[in-house]
Amino acid sequence: MTIPRLPLTRALVAVLAEGTGRPCGLGVLPRAVDGEPAAFPYLILDSLPGEFSGPSFADWHADAAWTYQVTSVGERADQVQWLADRVRAVLFDRAASGWRTEVEVPGMRVIDRE
Repeated sequence: MTIPRLPLTRALVAVLAEGTGRPCGLGVLPRAVDGEPAAFPYLILDSLPGEFSGPSFADWHADAAWTYQVTSVGERADQVQWLADRVRAVLFDRAASGWRTEVEVPGMRVIDRE
């Protein structure tokens, strides 16, 4: 059995949408509640190939390093830059006690971000 990636991916989509205040789609253009395309600016999160180390995949204590790409989409360059800055702040800003924004994933522990 391998370490499940989908719970982390869903948590990142939620953290990015809440932290930036803008919609985030998983590999696709996000949709509004009525099914229409989300208004600009918005984010698209893509999962990239990952790396695994430590015990075999059958061991739930195995380490995984998963890579994601966040794309900011806007009508103007300033929207794209503004949103990209917000993404970096949400994911990488630190507080005295650790990360400013926690990524909570049931059954997992996020120990580092790059």
